Amino acid sequence: MKNSDIYSLYQILNNISSIRLPAKTSFAIIRNLKTIEPIVKDIESARISICQEYGEEENGVFHFPEDKIDIVDKELTSLAEINVDISLVKIKESDLENLHLSIEEAKVLFSMIEEG
Repeated sequence: MKNSDIYSLYQILNNISSIRLPAKTSFAIIRNLKTIEPIVKDIESARISICQEYGEEENGVFHFPEDKIDIVDKELTSLAEINVDISLVKIKESDLENLHLSIEEAKVLFSMIEEG
């Protein structure tokens, strides 16, 4: 799974973790959050490191010199494209049927859905 997908999955799982769901589904969400949280922290650390290397931080916002924008974009894209092997707890599609998900959210959650 690409870092960008892991980051998106983490955000969506965090968003739905406060919704009351069946125990099995809640367990799967919690286990998957615990699995991907350290990876997300590593991604964020690497992202900040890249930003600090090429930019200046002011009030929590990084500003980059014009001549560094392309290299920052290239490095951040490279970071997002890294593949990481992770094992997710799978759930049935029917376990999510009571959730109102956007197409994008459903697409991201697809990696957690059992086949068959």
